[in-house]
Amino acid sequence: MLPKISLNIILLACFLYSNAQTLDQNFKNPPASAKPQTWFHVISGNMSREGLTKDLEAISSAGGTVFFNVAQGVPLANVTFNSSEQHQLLKHAAAESERLGLTFGFHNCDGWSSSGGPWVNAENSMKMVVYSQTIVAGAQNTTVKLPQPTVREGFYRDIAVLAYLAFPTEVLDSEIKPVAPHALKYVEIDSYEVGSQDWTKGFETIFKTKYMYDIVPFLPLFAGRFVESADASEAVTDDLRNLFSQLMCGNYFGYFQELMNKDGIQAINEPYGNGPFNEMDAGKYADMPMGEFWLNRGVYLVGPAVSSGHIYGKQKISTESFTAVSGVANWNMHPAQPVLNLRLS
Repeated sequence: MLPKISLNIILLACFLYSNAQTLDQNFKNPPASAKPQTWFHVISGNMSREGLTKDLEAISSAGGTVFFNVAQGVPLANVTFNSSEQHQLLKHAAAESERLGLTFGFHNCDGWSSSGGPWVNAENSMKMVVYSQTIVAGAQNTTVKLPQPTVREGFYRDIAVLAYLAFPTEVLDSEIKPVAPHALKYVEIDSYEVGSQDWTKGFETIFKTKYMYDIVPFLPLFAGRFVESADASEAVTDDLRNLFSQLMCGNYFGYFQELMNKDGIQAINEPYGNGPFNEMDAGKYADMPMGEFWLNRGVYLVGPAVSSGHIYGKQKISTESFTAVSGVANWNMHPAQPVLNLRLS
């Protein structure tokens, strides 16, 4: 038995030595799969075939690019987002990425509008509850002309008109105040920064089907009022928040992932922001959750991506790293110095 044990020990030692050599070689010369992805900011539509080629060749040592369209104080060029010219330039960038051995991805919209744009008409856009109010003194019957609530882009629809018994303090307040099949890998939804949607067509029916009671009598909650009691108001508010999150995560992040995966593309999202959704649930619908941290700005939003990645067993978690604006960093220093020291401490 002794010779067999010795042989096993020798084989194990050789295996460990081989792995150490491979790790050392890969650390010195990282394979493409270990290289960082680079955000490629297309600023104010300033892009051309020649410029894209030169930029991509300059960053060809990276692992890949994600195109991100923004306007940041730079004069607007003639290339409009979602135009046929922009589509042709994106195809060129994808083809060049393929030629250079880079992976390629792009942001799902223009700027930080999540998924909005002029191609979405008012009827199909995100909606929120707006209201107007009129204080009527006394208990007698009366006729009152109600002020028009907020109208955006010419769109407004009535949900309900309610008479609500106001508390004295509320009365007082109102009186006083695919060209590159091997390169195209992912499409990304950035952090949610477009306001809190809290209504959609048929929402009252969806709510009643799920919770078995009518939300309409509780609409004053949207105006910050109590209805029935504090306990009842809190319970209904919890139901609303849960339904908002389920609809947002399933119908937006989830459906986005479904569409991307159907075409063999990975969905990336930054599962946080000022939207009405649970960040952990939003991260579930990302093939690769993404966080962010900035240079000299105190923005370190990595927790939601890391936590949701761990909870849902994601193989990779990414970060929008070392983001900066002109005048803050200006690349006069090594970007890793101030942030990595903090992140690793």
